[in-house]
Formats: sequence, structure tokens, C-alpha cells
Amino acid sequence: MSQIRPSAFCEHAARLGLDPYDLESAIGSRIDALLSRMPPTVTQDFFDSADVSRLDEEAEPIFSFLKQASHEQRPTPVWRELKGSVPDGIQSAQPWEQGYRLAIQLRQHLNLQERLFTGTDSDLMGALNLNLPIYPWSTSQLDAVAAFSAEGTPVFAIRGGRAECRKVALCRALGETLIQQGETPLLCTKTFFSERQKRSRAFAAEFLAPHALLREELGQRRGAVTQSDCEHLGEMFGVSSMVIQHQVDNHRLSE
Repeated sequence: MSQIRPSAFCEHAARLGLDPYDLESAIGSRIDALLSRMPPTVTQDFFDSADVSRLDEEAEPIFSFLKQASHEQRPTPVWRELKGSVPDGIQSAQPWEQGYRLAIQLRQHLNLQERLFTGTDSDLMGALNLNLPIYPWSTSQLDAVAAFSAEGTPVFAIRGGRAECRKVALCRALGETLIQQGETPLLCTKTFFSERQKRSRAFAAEFLAPHALLREELGQRRGAVTQSDCEHLGEMFGVSSMVIQHQVDNHRLSE
């Protein structure tokens, strides 16, 4: 007999776009089985982003990665020191504000206010003095996954692609491991907008392309920031033009 509460079953079936009261028994059994195996901290984001026709194909890599991460053995004094630097009360703000504040605080703590990270994701980790494992990720609905070893070491898996996209994915996962309570697995989805996803996107954008530095680059210009401007700034900061546009819009840099 299922140990999943009916309300939880209905919620997650609905996240897949299904009517929980009109399901094929096979689909219902798969949902029930996944909820029984999956850590509670990843269920919302998984079911929000999963393809109902590929539930097993998209879930099994998560289970495999969690097992792999549990066996990692690396000391993490720098990561623990960074986590300890997160100010109390930051979680009380709106999700995107949490992300912005964490990015600004982390840059200040590391004395990196003027630093641009134009290299690869590995270069970024090196600049932060973080010797943490990064594995490839394959399923298309997730940009990054983070888990922890039995010793509390954060372990990351990020989706392949352009260097600037990998850096954003890594930053999203890194920021979430720092701000969340405890050491629990998490997913960064390609789309969808749970609190975690909003916060992680805001953190990555602000950490890689700080709005204060963008404002300096834009100087005293007036009028709208063009696509050409965003592309130029993206090359300068080592991110996509979409990240720059996100920062321009959300920090009102064109006003």
C-alpha cells in the first residue's frame, strides 16, 4: 500500500499537467513510486519540469547521481566558510532579492567586487578556491543538480553547452547550496519559476554580471539599452546577452 499522502499525490500529478482523479493506473503507479524514492527537496522542481512520457528516463539519472555524490570524499573548508558567511535573515526577503543579496554579500566577502569571470566553470571554481567535484548532466529539463556526500561535501552536475551557460548553471547550484538550510539535494530547472528557481537565477545573474559594474559600463548614456549593447556587455562579462538583459530590466539600468 502506498505511503504517499493523497494530497501530495494529487499535487504532484497536477504539476505534470494531469488530472489526479482521471489517471491511467500505470502513470499513477509511476508517480507514487517516484514520490516514495525521491528526496522531498527535489520533488516540486522535478515534477514541475518533467515530461510525463519520460518520467523514468528523467528520474533515474537523479537517483544515480545522488548515490554517486554520497561516496565523494573531499575536504570542504572553503565552502563551509562561505556558507557560514551568509548573513542571518537573508531568507526573509523575496526570492529574487535573496539571490541578489547573497551574490553581493559573497563578492564583498571574497573581495571580488571588481572581478569578472570570463573563463570556464572550472576557472570560476578555481577563482573561488573551491575544489568541488563537477560532473556532466544529460537530461534536458535540468540545468544543474547539487547533492552532498556523507561528509557534507557539495557535489555538482551541470548540463553541457556553451561556457557562459555552464557558468550560470554552476552559479545557480552553488548559490542554492550556500543559502538553503541543511545539506539536501536540489535541482535547477531549465524553465519554471519556483522560489528556488527565481532565487538561483537572480544569484547567478548578479554574481556573474553585477548591476553596479554594468551601470558603470553604461555610464551616463540615456535611452534604452539595445540588443547590441547586451551582446557587447555579455562578451565583456562572460555571460549571454540574455543575462545582461535580465540585469538591465530588473535593476532598471536603462532609466
